[in-house]
Amino acid sequence: MAELIDKLTILGTNEFGYPSVCDICKGSVEYEGLKVKKAFYRAGNEKRLMLVGQEPTIRKDKDRVNVPLMLDDANSQLSKWLRQSIFGEEFERMTLYATNIVKCSFNKPPSEQVVGGKKFLERYFINCQEHLKNEINSFKPTILLGLGEPVHIYLSQIFGEETKNVSMKNSFTGKFKFLGLIDSEHKFYYSPCLHIQNFRVAETYGDAVKDFKLGVKEILKQ
Repeated sequence: MAELIDKLTILGTNEFGYPSVCDICKGSVEYEGLKVKKAFYRAGNEKRLMLVGQEPTIRKDKDRVNVPLMLDDANSQLSKWLRQSIFGEEFERMTLYATNIVKCSFNKPPSEQVVGGKKFLERYFINCQEHLKNEINSFKPTILLGLGEPVHIYLSQIFGEETKNVSMKNSFTGKFKFLGLIDSEHKFYYSPCLHIQNFRVAETYGDAVKDFKLGVKEILKQ
């Protein structure tokens, strides 16, 4: 592993391919650069969970974001939700990796940009997607969760899935797909995942949350 990390560092990436240097999007007025320079990784057992968020921009106290999804804080809202509501005690034992579909930080969150979040992210994802593909191929997840609708849409593109008229409401069925990247032999269980608030108010989605939790348990038993 040390030899692998050394090679990746020379290539301008961290362990599993997260970029440590990148300025391909430099020049955009919204662009603030690669402020989060490493993914979150925690060694654990043979069950490998990969969490994919949108991008690292937050409204306040931007300097407190050191890793994607701020999973370096075991008491963060997201960490506690994953542990208490989805994975249970197994969450602490799994090998965990967190990244974003877009690595850049921006002057304000994409949802507040004039063109809207999904459209705004499109050109950045075009540049960033090779980083993400490298991360997936290197980490080789057992389970991959895409957090939120824009993330699901862009992940679907690199999975070769249908992306026309995609919405979280029709995509979050509670059922996991066994798939992988286009032209990659490694397969994993994938599902989009609702944001915390929507997950907790999931009556709109019928039995989807219940089926999702059961699906997680079944995968972890394998």
